[in-house]
Amino acid sequence: MESTLVLWDVGAVLLELNYANVYQAGARISKRSIEEFKKLSSQLEVDILNGNISYEEHQKRIRDLLKKPDMTRQELEDFVKQTWGNEITPVVNLKQRTYFEADCPVNIFSNLDRFGFEYLSRTHPRMMQTFRPDAVPICSYFSKGTKPQSLNMYGDGAASAEKFGCNRVVLVDDKESVLKVGIEQFGWYGIHFTPYIDHDEAIRLHSATEQAFASDKLFVADSVEELEQALKDFEICLK
Repeated sequence: MESTLVLWDVGAVLLELNYANVYQAGARISKRSIEEFKKLSSQLEVDILNGNISYEEHQKRIRDLLKKPDMTRQELEDFVKQTWGNEITPVVNLKQRTYFEADCPVNIFSNLDRFGFEYLSRTHPRMMQTFRPDAVPICSYFSKGTKPQSLNMYGDGAASAEKFGCNRVVLVDDKESVLKVGIEQFGWYGIHFTPYIDHDEAIRLHSATEQAFASDKLFVADSVEELEQALKDFEICLK
């Protein structure tokens, strides 16, 4: 009998993204053009996600980018949190139902740095919940790499499935490239969730253009209803 681990991306799956908002705000504060601020801040985010700079250096560089070296921690948090919109509650509910109704382990699988992980864990605990203490969220912060370029997170996902006694993994993500690696290199199943994609997301700006691909292990979900049906089609027994 197959046992399934379901991995959930955060941005554009469990949480709305609003990168355009933070680029506009940053440009206004720093008196730069929006395009200049977008280029510099998105590269800075990619650097911290990949572990190229430290947590402390990242915060210093944000202050320098904003030309506000004396920003308090609270002021910095108030600025960065503009990246995120509202929790996508129907999807968060699906994650919870997957665990409690279908009896499937769940985990987070997201390009999040330490700042984002700590902030979202504090402000959106149900969204970040994995429901069991041994299900440590799989994030760039812990894995020291970003999906899909680094295989570190995928390796952690495979190890998580083995730990939970699962012989199948289903990944819910908004990027075809992330799903393609999971399906083709790790034998996972994937659901491409499309309604909340933010084309200004920093990691997208520094990655190759997303390319659609076909696989019998892939479903495309253009709505929350289609996401629920895709989970059911993968034999996740939601009631």
